[in-house]
Amino acid sequence: MSEIILQVKNLKVQFDTPHGTIKAVDGVSFDIRKGEVFGIVGESGSGKTLTALSIVKLIPHDAKIVGGSVLFGNRDMLKTGEADLRGIRGSKIAFVFQEPASAFNPVFTIGYQLTEALLAHRDIGTEKAREAALSYLEKVHIPDPMKIFYDYPHQLSGGMKQRVMIAMALLNSPELLMLDEPTTALDVTIQAQILDLLDEIIDKENLSALFISHDFGIISRMCARVAVMKKLRRRNDFITAMRHHTARDRAFPAELGAGKHFFTADILHAKCARAFIETICLIFFCAGKNTFKVNFPRTASGAAKQRNKIVQLLFDNLMIGLV
Repeated sequence: MSEIILQVKNLKVQFDTPHGTIKAVDGVSFDIRKGEVFGIVGESGSGKTLTALSIVKLIPHDAKIVGGSVLFGNRDMLKTGEADLRGIRGSKIAFVFQEPASAFNPVFTIGYQLTEALLAHRDIGTEKAREAALSYLEKVHIPDPMKIFYDYPHQLSGGMKQRVMIAMALLNSPELLMLDEPTTALDVTIQAQILDLLDEIIDKENLSALFISHDFGIISRMCARVAVMKKLRRRNDFITAMRHHTARDRAFPAELGAGKHFFTADILHAKCARAFIETICLIFFCAGKNTFKVNFPRTASGAAKQRNKIVQLLFDNLMIGLV
């Protein structure tokens, strides 16, 4: 069995308000193994993001961790002082946030913010930091790294910002990558590109990662194990799915039916039903357009190619829903 890199035990976080105490996270436990992508899936407000932020004690000022432990290697993060935590955040544990537009400082260039992240954790010169930043921009497939280096955040598209955010997270070679709904603010085609990029980087770097999402399709694609959160507590429902690159390469996981809690079953059924309905609607839409004629790519018209792409996308969506 692989080495456990992170172990969260009975984590409890609460907010003290004038109207009483709110238990935001109540008894969450899970572990992440070296080289594994572990997923947390659940509805909005279930405490997914707060759980991740509590690992490095980046919780809001009015929140309080009242119980549990977070073991990162041999260190209990909840007992670690702020000075030591600053050396871990962005270095050994790195974040990719769901809103790339709000993650950057608008008054500094991309290059300045990338090199700042390096200089904060490494004793290297400005020139070496610049070279490293440009190198990582290339790794995340930025088309013109030198230009982007001198651009400001508002000059980049949402997808480009998220690529830069991923590059920034990887700069210091972290041991654990936290991905908090990294595709939520992006359109569908850019989401697919970002997921492909994360797949490539995680495999190449053999990274451990915590992937947070409310979308079971994305979770089934990216994660080896999954924890389901509902009403601020993680359910003991683990679903194992083979990580894959295309829907057709995926094996149907027998373990999918292992989740016993009603909420796990509900979101699985909802995902399958949505994908099925979308695919059936597309079949009816395309049936009148002769989409199912056999057209080789070089001989098909532009419209036929486009419709075939739509069919393929919906087929993949159906497969994601089923898996």
